[in-house]
Amino acid sequence: MERHADNPHLVTDITDGRIYRELLSEGGFLYHNCNAIAVLMNTDGLSLYSSSKVQLWPIFFAINELSPSLRFARENIILAGLWQGKGKPPMQQYLGSLCSIFNNLYDTGIVVELDYKETIVKVKVIGGTYDLPAKAAVLNMTQFNGSESCIACEDPGKVVKQGKGHCRTFPFREEDDKYPKRNEDDVSFCMLNSTPNSRKKGFRGESALLKLKDFTIVNGSPPDYMHGTLLGVVKCLMNKWFSATESKSNYFVGNHLKIISKRMNSIQPPQCMERLPRDLEKNYIHFKATELQAWLLYYALPCLCGILPEIYLQHFALLSEGIYLLLGDHITDETLRRAERILSNFFKDFSTLYPEGNCGLNVHNIGFHYVDYVCLLGPLWAWSCFPFEDCNSMITKSVHGTGNITHQIMRLKEAQTVLRNSLQLTQKERLWKCTKCMLNCEVAGALKKIPNDAYESFIMRSFCAEDTSEIKKVERILLHRRKFYSQSYSRMKRRTCSAFITKSRKVVVVLYFVLHLKTELVYALVLPMQLKDHGFGDVGKHFASVNIDQVCELILVEELEENVWY
Repeated sequence: MERHADNPHLVTDITDGRIYRELLSEGGFLYHNCNAIAVLMNTDGLSLYSSSKVQLWPIFFAINELSPSLRFARENIILAGLWQGKGKPPMQQYLGSLCSIFNNLYDTGIVVELDYKETIVKVKVIGGTYDLPAKAAVLNMTQFNGSESCIACEDPGKVVKQGKGHCRTFPFREEDDKYPKRNEDDVSFCMLNSTPNSRKKGFRGESALLKLKDFTIVNGSPPDYMHGTLLGVVKCLMNKWFSATESKSNYFVGNHLKIISKRMNSIQPPQCMERLPRDLEKNYIHFKATELQAWLLYYALPCLCGILPEIYLQHFALLSEGIYLLLGDHITDETLRRAERILSNFFKDFSTLYPEGNCGLNVHNIGFHYVDYVCLLGPLWAWSCFPFEDCNSMITKSVHGTGNITHQIMRLKEAQTVLRNSLQLTQKERLWKCTKCMLNCEVAGALKKIPNDAYESFIMRSFCAEDTSEIKKVERILLHRRKFYSQSYSRMKRRTCSAFITKSRKVVVVLYFVLHLKTELVYALVLPMQLKDHGFGDVGKHFASVNIDQVCELILVEELEENVWY
């Protein structure tokens, strides 16, 4: 993995987190072991049939030394264990045998063939990511709605009245009133001196992970962003805003759902967004985690502007920007400080704007602990459950019938391994057929005449050309195997893929690409965008209003970097 020696405080991946960096320091597990690897663990329960209580509990591992695209590919995530039965497994016995195996891998390693040589590879578990119920089972703790259920601190929460019953909430606490953070020695003591009937600080007994060598339970058990933020807090807020049961509340805007849905469906996301917007009125209850992520980061603020009361919109903008910052792949100390401040404010105002009972452990984690775990393990995406949930989906689809379920799954994994080893299949991205290879990129599609428009004379002057014979218009290019579209590519109707941030940090719209045959270089004909205040005050800074200049520029295509929305 690429290191950042010039900026040791820049966080781009899990390998930049403090836990991994300590392994690379002198005396650390990875310092002398060039063939050692560090893995991330996940487990969760799968209910295969609605008419049966039978569950599967797979255990997955991801290898952190692989690049993210390879690390989280289905074929590279390791299925290390599989349990089938009614309800949850006897978790400590189940994990205990696995921990024994990993202790052996930590000490002596395993012999593998690398470059036709037998090499010993050692393995260390640096963390595990789970939803809250699975985490309670793995750590042998009180469930998320119980006292002292946070693994990061000793906050017991408090019981409040909600509806006809009661629930546990975790109120915001000022610095002087915060409960202490947990440490490894205290956690170990509490686990070893507690039972299900005599709990100590939320622990019900010993967790199998306590016997995992060189593993810190507190630092290695982060709160999952996918379940906690998206399927937890964001989904809760959508239900508050849109559900008819909340019609008497100040934040209810369900009577404007048609307008909000129309705004959302008019948005044209870039190609990196897999799912296009769905009708909000019919589908918001059934939104997938990826759709909730798009709603949180991109759709909600512009769609709710002028509809959701300003105080609630400003409050949601805190969550939107804070999570956006912690999902970045270039997180600086300044980014962390801002994220910590605005997420703390989100937590502080939550129970005053919404019913106190909704301020549960997920909101507590967002406001108090997310930034700490980003420092330890890198950006939120580097240890989320997203890739593991994809593997769970693959397992569910591989089961046909009710008999020998684990055998069916293992036969599928065996078949995949045989195919990969014998045929050396790799999952390749579908690329365009190239029309012409130039010095700085590859051209896709037809070469066309430069249109006789307002930009023609500018292009001719820029190249000191007397006629257009040596200049061609191109609508699509491939640059470093990435697809780049221009605005003139009319077949891209539901997505906006022609706006970019340049290396000089300008925002531009690419009208079309210009191929100069004489120099064999391709340029982008662009209109710069002028950024204005977005209207959300001091937060939501990942949004900006724009004006598009009408004064065009020509830049080399390699100046284009990140795709943006407009």
